[in-house]
Amino acid sequence: MPIQDTIVEAQEEFTQSYEDAVNRFVDESVQLEEDNDKDTVLLALGGLVIADYWLQDLLIEQAISRYMLRIDSVLDDLRLFGTISESRLQAFRLANENLIRNYSLSLGDKVKLSVIRGISAGQEASAIKDLVLRDYFLRSTSISTFVQTQIADYANLVTQSMADTAPEDTKYIFINPIDNKTRHVCMKMVSFGAMDRKTIEANFPGAFSDRGGPNCRGYWEVAENVDEELIDDAKKEFKRVEDRYKSKNRTLRVKTQKQYYEDRQNG
Repeated sequence: MPIQDTIVEAQEEFTQSYEDAVNRFVDESVQLEEDNDKDTVLLALGGLVIADYWLQDLLIEQAISRYMLRIDSVLDDLRLFGTISESRLQAFRLANENLIRNYSLSLGDKVKLSVIRGISAGQEASAIKDLVLRDYFLRSTSISTFVQTQIADYANLVTQSMADTAPEDTKYIFINPIDNKTRHVCMKMVSFGAMDRKTIEANFPGAFSDRGGPNCRGYWEVAENVDEELIDDAKKEFKRVEDRYKSKNRTLRVKTQKQYYEDRQNG
């Protein structure tokens, strides 16, 4: 399965599990309030151990396991071209597992606080669910972005590690969806097609590791069986954006994350 499909399915699975957990959390908390006084319920919620309830009872631990299966499948689909040790791969995997678990626990704690706020204010279940999802950190779109970003980052980390032992003339392509969320720098990197690392650094400083910056869905891959259709789409979309800027007498300035921060430091 193409890695982009893996990324899409992973974010859909995890986001659905998250939404189911939020609904159950709120419904069970409201039900608890029907059988007890408000102070008793709030005290119970305040002392609730998220690692037990959120991960186990609400099945987020299962969502984490499915996410890790998706991480493992990246290696099956990524084009392997250089040397990378088993211990390094294991280190990358463990780091991802710790990250998704700590992130999930943080989500659970924030959901708990929102539920406490809603119960304290005397809100009904539907209003409490709205309260939870009004928090930017707790929106389904934010969860989806996190999952997509982390899997793409893992794929890029593996490519970057193999690139350290590959010949200097090895060429790479940037893989990224071309849609209304695609950054201009990502469009441009995709549109350049196959490049060696010197060419990447010359045109997109720092991007071989930073990719498109925070929350980027793209990753570098060795240039084999290049998707020319994706490259053509990127070229057309980037030209459309350039033309739009020109029509407004503006210049489209495309910067990598490294260039952006260097410009800020230089004033």
